[in-house]
Amino acid sequence: MLASLLRATSGSFILTVITRRQYGQFFRCNMHGKIGRREQAIVEELRQIFAAQFSNIVLQEIRKVEELHKTPIPAGEQKFTVMSYNVLAQDLIENHRGLYPTQDPEDLKWENRKKKLIGEIKTQNPDILAMQEVQQSHIPLFYNDLEKIGYKGVFKRRTENNTDGVAVYYKTDVFDLVFWTSVEYYQPGIEYLNRPNVGLIVRLKLRQGNGELFLANTHLLYNPKRWKVRLAQTQILLTELHRIIKMAKTSSPALLLMGDLNSRPGSPVVRFLESGFVRVYDQLLPLSLGILNNCTHLGESKLYNSDYTFHQKTNEQPNCRASPSFVKKFDQCPGEALHKNAMLEAGVLSHNFNFSSVYNLTEDEKYGTATTHHDKWVTVDYMFYSNLRLLSRLRLPTVDECKNFVQPMPNRISPSDHFPLLATFSML
Repeated sequence: MLASLLRATSGSFILTVITRRQYGQFFRCNMHGKIGRREQAIVEELRQIFAAQFSNIVLQEIRKVEELHKTPIPAGEQKFTVMSYNVLAQDLIENHRGLYPTQDPEDLKWENRKKKLIGEIKTQNPDILAMQEVQQSHIPLFYNDLEKIGYKGVFKRRTENNTDGVAVYYKTDVFDLVFWTSVEYYQPGIEYLNRPNVGLIVRLKLRQGNGELFLANTHLLYNPKRWKVRLAQTQILLTELHRIIKMAKTSSPALLLMGDLNSRPGSPVVRFLESGFVRVYDQLLPLSLGILNNCTHLGESKLYNSDYTFHQKTNEQPNCRASPSFVKKFDQCPGEALHKNAMLEAGVLSHNFNFSSVYNLTEDEKYGTATTHHDKWVTVDYMFYSNLRLLSRLRLPTVDECKNFVQPMPNRISPSDHFPLLATFSML
């Protein structure tokens, strides 16, 4: 065992050759509490000398696929893999260099990061790739290269003068795009909807069989103090998702919602998505916007969207927004009854999507996972699903593992400051 070797060599340990297998042995010893302070001191020396190699091997030990469905899936159920990844827009690095004080400048250069990003995507080979912080100027030069390996995609830039947004790419030999639409969280004159964050809703159809999937990808506001803004943004996204599903006239749809929610486990946003309801003591959205507290439209959508366009690839002809005054109609409501219902539900937000989280949601430092580092290692990236069978997931590191083994990101191994999420599902 490497632990024995470390004891024998004492503090004067000089590393000459350490194999990947030995690294793995040490990692497993450490994870089970089988090494002492002397060995811990030596591994600090090892970490400093061979930091990149050490992190790479440890991450490979940590980030393994966890099989969650032990029995064979029923015949006819088609499997597909989904990745959600905040890829870190280069403009955000350049505009906020103070957030990366200890990183090697070489690891922050786009030329170096993009090679690692495409390598990561090729290695994981997802059938659906949902990304946040995609820089618009990089789409022609980089993200369109995904077409060479079988992907097509759609993109929505954040509003105002922002240069990044969210994107969804899909394997064209696995899925056909039925339609997609953007969601803008900026709504003129509304207190909690005054930020430029956006989302995408995509409807995909499996090329084999008749399975369809509705996917929402978003990046919510960062400001830690503005949780009500994030909750209002989530309410808008779910309301639009409900409208799209209702317009498609489908029952029990397969659903995925993912992205960088900038919210920790236990926060109102995450509790709302996971449990289906959350108590709020302010009316986040005015009734004039026509959105009820159960995340449905009061008759017709009054949401502002600067795109004014509904993107589609079928002969379906939903009513489309052509100007700011145009509203998308999908159902006439009984008016008074729903209005009273909205008042009765004041103080509680709810939805009926019955989401489950791909990853366990806890902030415990030993067992809770982390997807990025803000003021500390935290989880802010999520993947929720409904009416799908979860087969496996790529394990996330725990907070404790990140503290002990992960260098500040981006680094030579990780091209972003977030870990990607990855899961495999089958249609029920």
